[in-house]
Amino acid sequence: MKWEQRLRHSRGYGVHSPFLYGVVRQAMMPRRVVGGPTQLHSDLQAAGIDKRTATRLQNYLYHVGLSEWSINQVPPFGAEDMLMIATPDCPADVLKQMMSIVGSEEHNTKATLCVIHRRGKTSKRLRRRLVAEHKGMSAEKRRFTLLFFNPALPKQHIII
Repeated sequence: MKWEQRLRHSRGYGVHSPFLYGVVRQAMMPRRVVGGPTQLHSDLQAAGIDKRTATRLQNYLYHVGLSEWSINQVPPFGAEDMLMIATPDCPADVLKQMMSIVGSEEHNTKATLCVIHRRGKTSKRLRRRLVAEHKGMSAEKRRFTLLFFNPALPKQHIII
């Protein structure tokens, strides 16, 4: 069942959110980096993230129009247009602080948290807990989960 759901949403069909449909079509489908500088792509590969995941996150950054990112670091308060990335090496307390920023009304509505998956049951439980605690829309790929902070988006979880 889960495989069929993933197949259904892999090209964006069946996704009723125009925002998420655009993310699937413009950021997740292209196999190459589309437009803009590629500094995030280089930083992710230097952190040990595979090329395909780095390409998708670089395309997401460009598609949504985010200007800043942080990898395994809590951004300064008031940072706007932020993509926060938690790799498998990210300490639990830093991930908890990132999660509180994404769920906070005080921060910019374009804040996004990306949790890159680690193999194993504990990682799966962690992802399920993060999605359950998150108040907004989230999307899951095989290698990462995106938690969006935008009050206009309904609470739902899509497997791409």
